Formats: sequence, C-alpha cells, structure tokens
Amino acid sequence: MSQITSTQPDFEPRKIWLYVPNIIGYIRIALSFIAVVFYQFPSVFISCYLIAFILDWADGFFARKYNQCSKFGALLDMFIDRGSIATLLCTLSALYPQFQILFSIFLFFDITSHWVRTNFTLQSNLTSHKNTDSPNTQKLLRIYYTNRPIMAFICIGHEVFFLLLYLLFFVDFLPESVSNVFESILEYGWSITHMGNVYNNSSATSQISSQQFIGHWNRLYQKLGSSSFLLRNGVIGFVTFSFFFSLFWMVLKFIVHIQQLISGMQDMQDFENGQIKAKLENEATDNIRKSKNQ
Repeated sequence: MSQITSTQPDFEPRKIWLYVPNIIGYIRIALSFIAVVFYQFPSVFISCYLIAFILDWADGFFARKYNQCSKFGALLDMFIDRGSIATLLCTLSALYPQFQILFSIFLFFDITSHWVRTNFTLQSNLTSHKNTDSPNTQKLLRIYYTNRPIMAFICIGHEVFFLLLYLLFFVDFLPESVSNVFESILEYGWSITHMGNVYNNSSATSQISSQQFIGHWNRLYQKLGSSSFLLRNGVIGFVTFSFFFSLFWMVLKFIVHIQQLISGMQDMQDFENGQIKAKLENEATDNIRKSKNQ
C-alpha cells in the first residue's frame, strides 16, 4: 500500500510584530512620548525627534534587507509618521496658541489625506500607498511619489520648518556667548515666517508691520556690529534662505496633502463604482442563466 503524503507545504506562523523594522517602529513611538513629556527641554525634544526621523529611514532599509515587508509594518509606519508630526504640531500649538488654527489645518489634511489613501490601498490590494497608476493621481502628487530627491526635499524641508518654529521659542538653552546673536537671528527669522504666512492669506497670523521687520533687521546688525561686513550679511542671507527654503517645501507638502485627499477620494469612488458595476453584471448574468434553465 502506497503511503499518502501531504502536498501542502509546511507553514510556520511568523511573529510579524517582532520583525526588525517593527521593533524600530516601537522605539520611534517611545521617542515621541519622551519628546512630548520633555518638550520644554529643547535639547531632549530635538534629539528624540531627530533620532526618530532617522529611524524612519532605517526601518524601511531593514525591511527590504531582511525581506520583512508586511501590511502590518506598513500600517505601523504610517501610524507612527502621523503620530510624530501630530506630536510636533501639538507642541507648537501649545507654544504658539495664536497659530493653533494653522497647525490644526495642516494636521487635519495630513491625517485625512494619508488615511484615505491608505484605506484605498488596502481595499484595492495595492502593494503601496505610493502607487501612481491611477488616472486620478495629480501631477505634483505623481512627482512627489516617483521622484526620490523631490520627495526627500519636501519631507525634510517641512519638518525643518516646524523644528525651526520650535527653536524660535527657546533661546536660553544656548551658551550665553552665542545666545544674544542667536536670539536676534531667530527673531529676524520669526518676522520672515510671519510675513510668509500673511502672504499666504493665513487668517490666524498676526500682521507684522514693516517697522517691526526693519527693527529686527537693525537689531541683527547691531548684535553683529563688531563682526565683519561679510559675516553680517552672510548670517542674514543664511537666515533668510533657511526660512524661505523650508517654508517653500512646507507649502508644497500642504499642497501634496490636499492632492492626496482629492485623488484618494476619487480612487475610492471609482473603486466602489467598479464593484457595484461588477455586482450588477454578475446579477444580470445569473438572471440570464436562470431564465435559460426554466
């Protein structure tokens, strides 16, 4: 008598939640909590946030290296990313209550746009929320997901902008030898940030008069009065460039969120209409088959 052998392959359940990239994700969560608790200590907050930001790249690297990509990991990474930016924006809302509406609007579009796109990705069984095959994907969103350098600039630039706003609130943690100069630089940059928001018609932003702007400019010159002309103008140029540069990428990130939300909702509508159409076609086919059998 021949022995019957099973043709089914051996399967051993994997502990996906213990994958290396997922463990890195748990560390990022812990760092975010530490940053929130110690948000009044800039050195601790910035260190935790930057380490978590670097680990965001590391988890993807190890996921590909050890072939540990999973839907659980993708959702965890998305959850942590949204939680990290929420941590930063909520902290800024506490420090700058006059900008709370702006931070809330940005956070709203950040969370909803990613949720809609991730939900569509899961329903349609796509491999990644970065898929751009849909005809509803708008031009900037397509460039954002297909051009790695642009994506890196937008992601890093908008994070830098919010971190600069955080640092604007704290100057005392710097050594006294550079505190005065840095304070004037930050105040000058703060006026630039205000003017940029006014230019973008932000209703929650207080108007900064030209006299105040010139006052910050003159104060910066006075603080650097003993320095060379090249150093004075170099510092001012660097501050101007840094704030406008990061502000530019932050605005692009906001536009990307809006396009994500719009295209995601359009994709979900098309997907649901496709399911309804397929269901109606199947019902029509069944009715024809039943009528032939009668």
